[in-house]
Amino acid sequence: MGKKTTVFLLLLVTLLLMVSCSEGDFSVNTSDVLLTTSEPEISGVPVNITSLTSCSEGTVSIPSASYVSGTLLVINDKKSFQYHTDSLLTLDELGSYASYYEEHNLIRLYGRKSQNYSLTSSRIFMKEDAFQPWEDMMAAFVLDTGKKSVQIVSSYVYSGEDSCFSSFVTGYSVAINLFEDGANYSLASSEKMVTVSGKTMTCLEWFQDHCAQYGFVYMGLDGTQAKTVATFRYVGVPHALAMQKLDFVDTEEYVVFIRNCDQNYTVIDTVNDITWNIDYYSADRNQEQTQITLPKGAVYMLSGNNIDGFIVAYYMPKS
Repeated sequence: MGKKTTVFLLLLVTLLLMVSCSEGDFSVNTSDVLLTTSEPEISGVPVNITSLTSCSEGTVSIPSASYVSGTLLVINDKKSFQYHTDSLLTLDELGSYASYYEEHNLIRLYGRKSQNYSLTSSRIFMKEDAFQPWEDMMAAFVLDTGKKSVQIVSSYVYSGEDSCFSSFVTGYSVAINLFEDGANYSLASSEKMVTVSGKTMTCLEWFQDHCAQYGFVYMGLDGTQAKTVATFRYVGVPHALAMQKLDFVDTEEYVVFIRNCDQNYTVIDTVNDITWNIDYYSADRNQEQTQITLPKGAVYMLSGNNIDGFIVAYYMPKS
């Protein structure tokens, strides 16, 4: 093979890699990234940063330490939950400290939820910004299927240091199944099929088809036989749509993908006619505040990645 041919092939491969990032065809050994990324040495106090906000000045200032806060935190057997770990409470303790869960943006579903689903316990808690999207999704499920048999098995869970390696400690993960005629069933059960717009499907298939529009991603099934539960995690609509489009099932793959893109990744919310731009900003190790530049007037949401920085999603409102 001649030198000119070799150079051409190298250029072609480079171009294809660049294109793949913008089109969503991307893979990376995320475990290598996590193992080689050191924790930022950042001073200051992290804050909750998940609200949808309008950017009036063209720049957003966020506490650098808040890279451990948000809906997209990478949490697994290598990366533990780090946000407010010194004040985490178990479910038993939470029941006695209403001021705590209000302060930490947790909702106690008992007494607050709709009649569209049930709880296995009166001590089920969920992050406040995930609660209304969850309610909206359950209302849509009941409207489409007529079923009110979904039950939440667990959501927020803290039972000691080991549970900090599970996404359930964030309050954004929800494990559910079906409870009918005094028995538990998997959402994937062929015994509990539903018919929606003339199409017969499992309840799980309905959730897989619709959960991203409400900001949830399907994380998989866990358990055995009829008691198998399906886990969903709230990440926010733009990220759920992007993860669905990219066929990513966890936040680790997703945040590494966004971090490695050379330009904004875009995804379209067709229901609301919104084009979301998604980008990564590293946490400023030298300053207590990290500055994020956005178009003036943009509506945005932020999340830390629990590794080294922030993922920002924004759109420009139509005039």
